[in-house]
Amino acid sequence: MAVDNAEQEFTSVYDGYIGLAPPRSIIEKQRSFLFNARNDGIIDNLVFSLYTDVSQNDIKSSIKFGGYDKSGIASDDGLTYLQTVNATSWGLAGQFLILDGRTIMSDGSVKKTVLIEPQLPYLYLPQYDIGSFVREAALTFDGISCHSTYCRYDYSCDKVKIGDKKLYIQVFSSAANRMQYNLEFDSKRLLIPGTEVGDSENTCYLAVFGQNAKQDAWYFGNVILSDYYLVFDMENYVQHEFPSSI
Repeated sequence: MAVDNAEQEFTSVYDGYIGLAPPRSIIEKQRSFLFNARNDGIIDNLVFSLYTDVSQNDIKSSIKFGGYDKSGIASDDGLTYLQTVNATSWGLAGQFLILDGRTIMSDGSVKKTVLIEPQLPYLYLPQYDIGSFVREAALTFDGISCHSTYCRYDYSCDKVKIGDKKLYIQVFSSAANRMQYNLEFDSKRLLIPGTEVGDSENTCYLAVFGQNAKQDAWYFGNVILSDYYLVFDMENYVQHEFPSSI
C-alpha cells in the first residue's frame, strides 16, 4: 500500500495512510487488498480495525487485518455497531453537529452521508454546513477568526485558551433500529498548527474545513477519528446482523 500522489496540504503527520474501501465492482474486488489477502489464506475475514494516534506520545497507532484486538477496547467499554448506508463505502448517516451545546443543523434537516476516510487528515463539510459551523465557531471560541471555509487563531496553538468545549456529531445506523450514536470530541483535539496547512507557525487552525467535492457529504479524517478504536466489517464477522458495519 502506498500513496502515489498527494496534494501539498496533505503532507503532514496528520495524513491518512490507508485505502481499504469496499470494492464497487468485480474489477475492484480483484484488486482489493482484503479480498486478495483472504483468497491467499492470510486472513479469514473481510475485516480490519485501526487506532490512530496523532499526538506523537507513547501510545502507538495500530492496525489489524482479519479481525480486531479486544485489548484495544477499554475494560469498561464495548463496541457499538452501526450499519453503513450501503455496501460500497464506509459511510454512515449523520444529521447534526453540536458545538458547545449549540446544534448546527444540516441543510433542511436532511441526513447527510458521513464518510469515514482515514486517508484524509481532517473533518470536511459541504458548503451549507461549513457556513453554519464557522458562524457558530466564531460565537463559541474567543479570539478566533473565521472565514467562509475555515477558522484560525493568529497565534500558535500553545497560546490558545480553548477551554473544555466539546464537539458532538450525531451518526445513525442505517438498520431498521436506526440506532443513534454521538461521536464526542474535545475541542483541543481539533487544534492543528498552521504549518500543517501551509501557513505560518504563528497560526493555529481548527481541523474543520469546507470541501468542494460534488458529493454532499461530511468527510471524517484521521484527526477526528483518533479518539476511537474502529472496526470496519464487510461481512458480518463481528455481529452477524448488518451486511456492512463500522
